Amino acid sequence: MASSIAGNVGSKTAAIILTLTTIDASLGASIQQTVSDASGNYSFSGLIDGSYSLVASSHPAYAQLLILASSTLVNINFSA
Repeated sequence: MASSIAGNVGSKTAAIILTLTTIDASLGASIQQTVSDASGNYSFSGLIDGSYSLVASSHPAYAQLLILASSTLVNINFSA
């Protein structure tokens, strides 16, 4: 089962870039990016279980560390 991550960047401004990077050596190197919508929402889907780092361009010094295990993580939010 594929996993997914979704949340909000805490901004009503679209076009916040979110970068998801694998930090689990068994997954190999992988970087994915998406852009938030007009309400600040974002999502990544089709993810392989493992460990990831998530950074929003609006909060570059704050990384979310996530572990996926056949799950969907929601409300992974960034706030001002």
